[in-house]
Amino acid sequence: MSWTDPTITAGVTLIRRVHLTELRSFLDEARSTLSLPAVVYTDPTITAGSTTIKAQHILDLRSGVQ
Repeated sequence: MSWTDPTITAGVTLIRRVHLTELRSFLDEARSTLSLPAVVYTDPTITAGSTTIKAQHILDLRSGVQ
């Protein structure tokens, strides 16, 4: 996998739109490869500058890998 923002290091606390959208995309691809159903995301579209990142967005990802 190739990440758009590969410079994330320990201590970085800013979550960007690109982080969520890429994680979702790679998770969806992996689940499809494994013939698992798609994850239903709380906010299917994350819009830069207007969507507030919520704990539920992270929980959606976590539940998708369990």
